[in-house]
Amino acid sequence: STLALGRLIRRDAEGLERQIHRTLLTALLDRSRPVDEVALRARALGLVLERRHLIGVVVRHRADDPAGEHGPAGESGGDPGPARLRDLAEAVGQALREANLTGLTSAVDDQAVGVLLALPDAAAEERALAAFAAALRRARPEPRAPGGLIIAAGSGVGGLREAGRSLIEARQVAEAARRDRRDLPIFRLPHVGLAGLLHLLRDEPRLQTFVERELGPLLAYDARHPREQLLGTLRAYLEQGRNKSAAAAEAHLSRPAFYERLARIGRILDVDLDSVDACLSLHVALLALDAIRTP
Repeated sequence: STLALGRLIRRDAEGLERQIHRTLLTALLDRSRPVDEVALRARALGLVLERRHLIGVVVRHRADDPAGEHGPAGESGGDPGPARLRDLAEAVGQALREANLTGLTSAVDDQAVGVLLALPDAAAEERALAAFAAALRRARPEPRAPGGLIIAAGSGVGGLREAGRSLIEARQVAEAARRDRRDLPIFRLPHVGLAGLLHLLRDEPRLQTFVERELGPLLAYDARHPREQLLGTLRAYLEQGRNKSAAAAEAHLSRPAFYERLARIGRILDVDLDSVDACLSLHVALLALDAIRTP
C-alpha cells in the first residue's frame, strides 16, 4: 500500500507540473501573464528561461483524423483524439529528456503539442533541434501516425518577451506544412513557400475575393459544363511553365484541342494567356483556390 501511495503521489505531482507547463505556454502565446511571472514560475519547476536562447517548436500529426491510429471512435466508446494528443505529448516529453534538453512543453490546442526550448546560446540551435527531432522519431515511429509527424520550429529569440512570437511562428509553419509532402526532419518558415503562405491566409476574405475575381468566370463555366473542366486545362498550362506542347501531353489532349481550350479560357477570363503577368496572377489564384478548398 505504501508503494501504491507513492505512485499516486508521483502521478499527481506530474499532472500538476503538466498543468503548469500548459498555463505558462498559453500565457506566452496570448500574453495573459507578465513574462517575469512566467520566468518565476518556470524557475520553481527547475526551468531557467532568463538569459537563454529560446525556440518555439510545435509537433502535430499531418492528418487530423485520428481513426487510422486508434480505430473508429465508436469501437472504444469515445473520441480517440484526446488519447492521441496525450500520447504525442508524452512522446515529446520523452524526446526532450532523451536529447538532454530543457523547456516548457504541453498541448497548445486540440491537435498540437508545443515546446519552448531553452538553450545556453544561439550556436546550439541547429544541433538541439536535430537531436530533439531524432529522439522524437525514435519515441514516436512514423507508422503509428497516419501521414507522419510534422515538427516545426520558429525563429530563435534572445528573450522571454519574444518567445510568444517564436511559438506562434512554429504553429503557423506546422499548419502550413500539412500540405507539404516532403519528409523534412524539421520545417521552418523558409520551407513552406508561397503555397504554405496561402494556406495560412485561406480564411482571409481578401484572398477569397482575389480568387473570385481571377477565376470566378471560369469556375462558373465549369459548373455549367461539367464535362469540359477548363480549370484543369489552365492548371496544366501554368504548371508546365506555359509550355503548350508539354501541357497538352500532361492533359492527354491533342495540341489542336488543347490550343482551342486555351483560346476559350482566354475569352472567358478576358486575359492574354501569353502574358507573363496575367499567368502569374492566375497561378497564384489557383494555389489560393487549392488552399481554400483544403481543410
